[in-house]
Parts: sequence; C-alpha cells; structure tokens
Amino acid sequence: MVGFLSFVTLAIALAAPATAFPAHGSLAGLSRQELDDAMSGFGEYTRPPPPPGPLEYGGVKLVNDAEHPFIAPGEGDIRGPCPALNTLANHGYISRNGIESPSNIVRGAMEGFNMNNDLSKFTCYAAFMVNGNLITDLVSIGEKSPKTGPDPKEQPMATIGGLNTHNVFEGDSSMTRADFYDGGDVESFNETLFQG
Repeated sequence: MVGFLSFVTLAIALAAPATAFPAHGSLAGLSRQELDDAMSGFGEYTRPPPPPGPLEYGGVKLVNDAEHPFIAPGEGDIRGPCPALNTLANHGYISRNGIESPSNIVRGAMEGFNMNNDLSKFTCYAAFMVNGNLITDLVSIGEKSPKTGPDPKEQPMATIGGLNTHNVFEGDSSMTRADFYDGGDVESFNETLFQG
C-alpha cells in the first residue's frame, strides 16, 4: 500500500512539470499511423530509415585511429554541451559541422566509444525527439541552426532547437559550469566551481 501511495504522489508531483511546457510536447508513443498523420501537417515528409543495428565488430580499436584524426571545429561548426558528441564530431565519427541524423549519431557512438547499441539508440533518440527536426531527420549537437531545416509552420507544439536548448534535454546539473538561470555562462569551464 505504501508503494502505491508513493507512486501516486510521484505521479501527481510530476504531472505539473510535464504539462508546464506544452511547446515541448513529444510525438513519442504514437502509432505509425498517428505519427504519419501528425507529420503530414508539416508538409513534405519522408519516413527516416530505422536505427542501425549492432556493429559486426565491437572489440578493441586503436585510440589514435588514422581514419578519425582530431580536427578542431572550424568557423560555422557547431559544438554543444555534450563532450561525447563534441568528441565524435571533432574526430569525424559524425559530421564535423555538428548537424547530423540520429542514425548516424548512433553509429558514430558505437564506433567511436564502443557504446552498446540499445544504450546508444536510447540516448540519441530521447534527445532527438525533443530537440531534433523530425521532418528532415537532423539534429544540432549545439545551438538551434537553420542547417537542420525549417521549423514546422502549423505545429506550435514543436520546438526545434539544438541539444543546448535549456531545460529540454540539457539542464543545470554541471559541477563545472554556471547555472543558466543565474545568468551564468553554461558553455565555458568555471574553475572556481570545479575547485569547490
């Protein structure tokens, strides 16, 4: 009985925050037909390919891989709050410009970090559903960018930002960055916070 009451209390407590941001409504959980119907309001829509399966070889790889050299971001390249995605982009496992499809991010995470297929798909598609462009099948690993395609015109509930859209996928939880709501710089390392 105590477990059930705890669950009900938690569900009620989470209902308010879940409905407080209708602009971040999710299309997750819709059937294929419901998704196709919802997407038809956006204009031209092509269903994206399914996510990739596990790699054929998931063993040890060279860290200093000649096919994936480090190249610092150039002018116009986007980097964001996730050091893992920044690393994948800097080494060419995903597009170096910071705009990529979720299936390529999944593949890049599996190849670059030897990440499990299920974990890679879960983390990537969770972020993509709230910050990606479902029409063009692209997401920015940093700030909102026109490179991901136009915003849906007839869907006010859709927010196409980048992964650094605050309080959607990215939030104030870093021990090395200032808090956004305190006017802090969430992009730069803060040594004072780190020294604690």
